Amino acid sequence: WHWAAHSHIRSTKMFGDSSSSGGWGGGRSSSSGSGRGRGFFRGGRGGRGSFNNSGGGDGGLPGAGLQSSLLSAGDSSANVLCKFFVRSGECRNGDGCKFSHNTVVVALSVPAHGPKALKAIGSLTTPDGLKVLTGSSDQTVKIWNFSSKVPSLDISIPMKGPVEHIDVNENTITCATLEPLLDQQPKVAVGMLHLFNTSTLTTVVAKRSEDFPYTHPQKIRTFITTKLGGVLYVITGGGEGNIRTWRFDEAKNSFEPISLLEGHIREVTGLLLVSEATVLWSSSADHSIRVWEMSSGRCMGVLPTNEMATCLELIPAPNADGYIASGTADGEVKLWGLAGELAHTCSHKGQFVSCLRVFQDSLGGQPVLLIGMVSGGIVARTCSTMSVVFVIDSQFCNTQTVWAIRDLGQSCFATGGDDGNLLVWKVMKPLQDK
Repeated sequence: WHWAAHSHIRSTKMFGDSSSSGGWGGGRSSSSGSGRGRGFFRGGRGGRGSFNNSGGGDGGLPGAGLQSSLLSAGDSSANVLCKFFVRSGECRNGDGCKFSHNTVVVALSVPAHGPKALKAIGSLTTPDGLKVLTGSSDQTVKIWNFSSKVPSLDISIPMKGPVEHIDVNENTITCATLEPLLDQQPKVAVGMLHLFNTSTLTTVVAKRSEDFPYTHPQKIRTFITTKLGGVLYVITGGGEGNIRTWRFDEAKNSFEPISLLEGHIREVTGLLLVSEATVLWSSSADHSIRVWEMSSGRCMGVLPTNEMATCLELIPAPNADGYIASGTADGEVKLWGLAGELAHTCSHKGQFVSCLRVFQDSLGGQPVLLIGMVSGGIVARTCSTMSVVFVIDSQFCNTQTVWAIRDLGQSCFATGGDDGNLLVWKVMKPLQDK
């Protein structure tokens, strides 16, 4: 599947001035892709996205030989990590062990929020060293100092509700919470986007208006931030299915809502900006992925999924524009070209995919896609061929859902899940195709 206006995706300018028709203008966009743009600059009129199946099909990725099943081809044991080695760096089964060694070990295990779920992880490089941020259903955001061998807690910031997502853009920290609309109505919870003032540890909340003092009427599971011309923009996805764009006005110290994209009819689960921030991909629990043109706000195409689409991630490709990876509740990870064509599908035997994250070790290995599961396991596949590099069993990862994965650099990545622990994994050798 692809839409006919393929070249338009690549040619649209990222940012326009107040007199141009470029930039993000799209205001309202209906489910069919039509509607009048009411955003900033010249919103224009959102057209109906042309979307057909000519020229589509299942293309290949560079370096064919893709595996369609997680534990197939008779070499599954070599891909599954040895739990003894992962935990302690040694295997008590010796040379007779049939599982993989010297690949990944648990470098640190921090009881960050246990027993409450750790839902979000961010990282920030400071003059004092690496800081790791964690958000939890225990209604706190914690900042951990990783400058020493033993991480220490710098500060715990109380929030008014469970923390669903954290994003760090340069030195800008934002998080989303599900909190009571009013103190007098604690059971009526709404989605709130918070921008942190790191000096005062206070936050600025993105509110629709004084009459609607919230970001979304339902939970914000995902949002993304970007800076254009030095100005902070935030795109939020709500549980009601709407996608909103916000611009932060530093002079007024407040957010301004500038566009609304309507089309999804269930929770928005993933957002991804591509093509120099001119195109937005969104995944949803309504069994679909939508692709939006940011300058007009129109929906350029809809990609159906068999089950709820749970997450999105950009996959790098050498000498190419890359691919969009999507995860679904039935265990599938699909790779899409930027024009909407399906390139490949990986199956994980019906497991629920909860998160996706590209990771690059610093040992000269290939970029890999880390796939988190509701079962608590993690599968690593190379971005070049999608072949399995290693499998972390749920028994020695997070006891339940893996909610967040973050690349920390220096061949380390962090994971957080329902058990509330922050696990830091160390890659011991370059990750390559088997």
